[in-house]
Amino acid sequence: MYVNFALITASRSLYPPVSSCSPPDDSDSSDSTSSSDSDSDPSSSSSDSSISSSDDESETSDSSKKSRTHRRSKKHRKSKKKPKRTKRGRSPDYRVFKPLVYSGQTVLQDYHRFVREGTAYIKQSGIRQRDQVFVLSHFLKDTAYRFYTQKVAIDEEKWTLDRFFSELFNYCFPIDYRMQMRKKLEKANQHDKTVTTYVYELEEMFNMLGSIPEMDRVIKLWYSLRPSIQRALWRDGYNPEVSSWNDVIRQAEIIEISEGVADGPARKLYGSTSTGVTFSNRENGSSRRHRNYPQEITDTATVLGADRVNHAYIPIDRIIQSLNSIDIGHHLTEFQSNQSLALLLGFRTRKRPKDLRQALVSLAEKRDIYLATVRVDMLLNQAVQNHLVSLISMLNLWGVAQTSLSKFWIVYHSE
Repeated sequence: MYVNFALITASRSLYPPVSSCSPPDDSDSSDSTSSSDSDSDPSSSSSDSSISSSDDESETSDSSKKSRTHRRSKKHRKSKKKPKRTKRGRSPDYRVFKPLVYSGQTVLQDYHRFVREGTAYIKQSGIRQRDQVFVLSHFLKDTAYRFYTQKVAIDEEKWTLDRFFSELFNYCFPIDYRMQMRKKLEKANQHDKTVTTYVYELEEMFNMLGSIPEMDRVIKLWYSLRPSIQRALWRDGYNPEVSSWNDVIRQAEIIEISEGVADGPARKLYGSTSTGVTFSNRENGSSRRHRNYPQEITDTATVLGADRVNHAYIPIDRIIQSLNSIDIGHHLTEFQSNQSLALLLGFRTRKRPKDLRQALVSLAEKRDIYLATVRVDMLLNQAVQNHLVSLISMLNLWGVAQTSLSKFWIVYHSE
């Protein structure tokens, strides 16, 4: 009995009845609610902030990714464009050529070629400055390579290309080579060389001797050209003291071409070269050509024979010089009085000048008439024929054509 009571009492103490518990107060509940809300707000705000921050981070990460991809695509585009710029002006199969090996021979053309090709090879290969001389040493042998091992190899990093080429020349060529070149330049003359070839030789010597003023170059070129070209340059208004190097060269080449054209009509009309003469026989129709013109012709019948045609190409300058040196007034009188004698000054119509001397002088001054013809008709009386033959012999015109450099010719032909 006592035991049951004790158990009941213990159970009541552990589990109080519901009725004995008072209902919770509203304020307390509200406070608890507010407190719980306040306790829960930081977490919610923190969660909201974390969400917003995560959104911001995602946006920034997206923007950074976009910027990175944009930069990458930009770099990719640039990298694609670069090969096009480097290959501009080159074919896809272009390869940098190597210079020829230079052995140090004292040949100016070989040295200049090595300098040009070596410089181009270094430039196109993009070799660093400190390695340029070392790379060029692979294209040296014999004397040139000895120069490299003795003078350059010790401190080759300090050598520039200009110094290397200059010292290489001083080592391989004689000490007085420039003095020899200067003497050679003083004696240089065009002679039978073309203007282009002669200008190349002069430029090579100029480059070897160093900086020479342009006016000195022009003066040297001017007075070493052929006399006919010099006269034509003066006539065309050029002056060695004023005209430029390129202008003189260009005009000299044009004059040279015109001199070559001047021989064309004579060859075309008469079937002979400028150093030959053609004879035709009317009786049998045969012809023979003397390539070793001129022949000494003194016989009147040969010059003015009824069965032969003789063509003699005579420079105008030589005729004017001869006319000024002798008195041929009586010959001019005979020429002017005869209707069968005409002087054709490059025109289609025949015109007899009042003065043969003045006609020749005016022809030489004009310089734009390539061919002048004096026609001697066989109907002339014997006195006029004799005058003509004596005039030719006095002027000593036979044998002039072979060595003349003038482009203007007088052509005597008889029928």
